Amino acid sequence: MAKITISRIYELSKALATKSGQELQGPLTYLSELAEVTLRNLRNGLTFADNLDCETKRIFIKNNTETIISITSQNRRAQRIYIDRAVDQNYYVVDSFGWKYNSSGEIVVKIGFANSPPANLDITVDIVIHFG
Repeated sequence: MAKITISRIYELSKALATKSGQELQGPLTYLSELAEVTLRNLRNGLTFADNLDCETKRIFIKNNTETIISITSQNRRAQRIYIDRAVDQNYYVVDSFGWKYNSSGEIVVKIGFANSPPANLDITVDIVIHFG
C-alpha cells in the first residue's frame, strides 16, 4: 500500500494556478504545510515525551518500598505520575501505587506488586511524569 503524502491529498500547485487559489494563497499554503507536518508525524510515530508536557523515566523499585526518583526538570513540579509498564522477566501485577513529594522536595514512589516478588528483587518499571 502506498504511503499517504500531501501531494496525493491536495495538489497545492493546481489550486494556486486558479484565481481563487491566488487570492487564498496564504491560507492554502499554511493548511498544506500543516497537513504535511501532521502526516509526517503520524507516519513516524508520536510519543508522550515529544508531544506532551512530561518526562518518561525507567526506575528500579523493590516491592512496597519507597524509592526516591530524580527528574530532569528540577524547577517543575509533577502533577501526575503514571505507570507505563513493568519490564521484568516475570509478570507482576501492580496491586498498589502512590507517589508524593518528601520534605526535601524529592519525588517518592511506592509500588506494591501482587504475588509478592522477592524483597531483594529490583523490578524495572517505566513511568510517565506529567507536568502540565
